[in-house]
Amino acid sequence: MRLMKLIVTLTVAVAAVTLGSLSAHADDLSWALASAPQGITASEYFTTGGKPAASGYSNDASIITNPNTNTKSVVQVTKDTTNQVGSIWSNDAYAFDLTKKQTASMWVYFSGYQSEAADGMALVLQNSSRSALTQMQSGQTSWYGETLGVWGSDVDSSDISQVTGTAIQNSWALEFDTRGNNQTLTTDNYTTLGVGFDALNSYPHIAWGYPASSSTYLQDSVVVPGLLGIKKTTHYAYQMQHRGTIMDGTTTMLANGKWHHITVSWDPTSSTLSYTWDDRVPIPRQTGSTTIPANAGQPQTGTTKSLTLDTSQFYQNSTQAYSQSSGKLIWGFTGSTGSDTENNLVIFDQMPGLVDATASATITDTTTGKTVGAGDAVTGNDHARIDYQATYNSGTANWTNLTANLTLPTNITYKKATVTYADSSLATKTYDLSGLTSQAASYALQSLDSDNDVAKISVTGTFDNPATTTATSVSAATSEFTGDEALVQATTNAFTIKHQTSDLVLSVDNSLPISTTTGSDVTVTGKVATADGDVPSSTVTIQPTLNDDDLSNVTLASDGTYSLTIPAAKLNQGKNTLILTASDDADDSAPAVTVPIVVGTLEFGTVSTNADFTTTALTGSSQNIATDGDWALNVKDTRGTGSKWALYARVSSPFVSSGTQLSGNLVYEDASGNEQTIGDSNTLIESHETTSSDSATTTDVAGSWSSSKGLLMHINGNNTAGTYSGEITWTLQDAPS
Repeated sequence: MRLMKLIVTLTVAVAAVTLGSLSAHADDLSWALASAPQGITASEYFTTGGKPAASGYSNDASIITNPNTNTKSVVQVTKDTTNQVGSIWSNDAYAFDLTKKQTASMWVYFSGYQSEAADGMALVLQNSSRSALTQMQSGQTSWYGETLGVWGSDVDSSDISQVTGTAIQNSWALEFDTRGNNQTLTTDNYTTLGVGFDALNSYPHIAWGYPASSSTYLQDSVVVPGLLGIKKTTHYAYQMQHRGTIMDGTTTMLANGKWHHITVSWDPTSSTLSYTWDDRVPIPRQTGSTTIPANAGQPQTGTTKSLTLDTSQFYQNSTQAYSQSSGKLIWGFTGSTGSDTENNLVIFDQMPGLVDATASATITDTTTGKTVGAGDAVTGNDHARIDYQATYNSGTANWTNLTANLTLPTNITYKKATVTYADSSLATKTYDLSGLTSQAASYALQSLDSDNDVAKISVTGTFDNPATTTATSVSAATSEFTGDEALVQATTNAFTIKHQTSDLVLSVDNSLPISTTTGSDVTVTGKVATADGDVPSSTVTIQPTLNDDDLSNVTLASDGTYSLTIPAAKLNQGKNTLILTASDDADDSAPAVTVPIVVGTLEFGTVSTNADFTTTALTGSSQNIATDGDWALNVKDTRGTGSKWALYARVSSPFVSSGTQLSGNLVYEDASGNEQTIGDSNTLIESHETTSSDSATTTDVAGSWSSSKGLLMHINGNNTAGTYSGEITWTLQDAPS
């Protein structure tokens, strides 16, 4: 009974472990999709290929659309089950063109099963057909996962053509082999085929070869003695010659639960094909407890291999999809599983021949005029400019539905972003960033093509000054330019910000605000001194910013004075803001000084010097007398949007007739019916703020007066007849903003 109880306990324990493993496998795809990076839609450019010549097998590749909020589509080359084979091939319009430079970049995922993973997949260039796939050997009943759907099937034969003949013909392949099929042929295992391709490479690896070429395979053989050693039989199996191998000597290089990025480039002038593995920081699958690293997806130095591609390999037999003169090839992915499983997934972010695009991001300390390199130090309060550029290099299509999703570096106070294009006829757009509360900024861009091939985004701001002498570290920040045809990234360098001390004093001689007429230059003068009033170091420069645009730095005279002339062409009509800062090469600085500059004038236009009220018969009762309609009272303001003014009136000389003062008061009634008495002190009667919709620069104040509105003379009933004369003084004031 004790033995029976022990067996039951062990059975339950094993079942629990098995269920846990099944759960991990079941979740692998959803975990991978949860953290899948952005890419382009694949369904328009690819189609699933053929199937092996064996009953019961199909092409298992498929396209998963919109798996999360970021990713448009994911190619699933094989599903997470046994004995799978799949292929996906480019459509005719998106063939690989050997006559032109080509770039293909993509993210690949091979499950998280490590040493228990299946076989992997391969990137293939081929000139056979869109139904091309490894074919099974005659009589073969199970799929050899080691072929990855592209290499030849292993066979016990001295005739190597039986291997090469089952491979995809006229092809080149870059394999991502997640399982080391490293069995060496012996007298004990000679009946086991399909497990020896990697006898020379014992670990998961990346390597290339020509699948239909005999030079790719090495024949191995073993002599097996017959019964009683009387008859001997020679048996055969094949190994692969791996070229351009990338291998780290572990079982976790590929099937480690991470998205890996690879970029493949073709240069027709030198017939050089290059591939760079892990040129971006891998992105781990999202298991629920996984924390995605902040630098995931950012550029890094990957491992690059290059080869001289033998293009004659694409024209080895008569079954060709394209003629040699066309230079075109079919390209895509194949993959397979055998007795073990894995998800083989691909996300494309750049397609060869469709749109070849690049992006860049640079930071400039405009105070010093230096580009900020990786690890460089800048000084707090210096002016910063980040220049992003998306470039359309070539392609068969335009780069459409383009969006710049910027992740701005931290520790910079941003002012504005300006978007410009190579096509100068396209409008420049400016965005205010003064209220930005995060590092994210997104802008819809015009499509790029061969005529309008560049979009630039210039972001300006100021490096935040650390509160202490301890420098602030700023991490690299990666932004994306996403469109229907390509997705590219640009990353700013990591850098540090040094503390800047305020040991300088900057002063301005001009009376503020500075007012000037339209079309006139403005000269600002002043002085920079040390906190003790001494002449500062000769290395001091002044950094002027006008309306958030950096101007050229100003050098001090030997006595510490400066003079800055701003051309009229740089000044906006109305209000302008000039900010002056000063610093030296010892990181001393002066607090910023703001200099308001107003372009345009505020003045009276036509104003009557003599005017009359309406002649009125006395009734013995109080009454209001209106102006006679000939009054002119105009205010002219050419200072532009946002400018304000206020108009005041006062009775500077009372109204009298033959020495008798009029009994009553001058009053002003506005459009809302509010009445104010105007005495011998200024009384506000009208105010105005210019808006962007105002088309006129002159306001006709008296034009709106009527018999019951505007300026009125209120008289009492005890007045005597006569002609009364007095004096009204108008005062025009620049109202504060």
